Amino acid sequence: MNEYDIIMPYLVGAVSAVVTAIVVKIISSKVEKQLREKGYAVEKIRVERNVTRTTFRCPKCRQIFTAEEKTRPFKVRCPHCGIKGMLK
Repeated sequence: MNEYDIIMPYLVGAVSAVVTAIVVKIISSKVEKQLREKGYAVEKIRVERNVTRTTFRCPKCRQIFTAEEKTRPFKVRCPHCGIKGMLK
């Protein structure tokens, strides 16, 4: 195991979070613009949900996956091979 095996899952998780945020912003801006052009009043409602997603590497199959992090300790299951584990 080298240093990139540890850093890579975090990098993948961070990049996917940024890309997702950008895509959601672009889509919501386009929908909002279309609604305003049709004469609808658009109100922004802010809903805050503090969700942390963590990227893991399965110790059995070595595949990378993400899971919604809850209060530790919590159980995770690899979606690739099905092995279950506990994060402390």
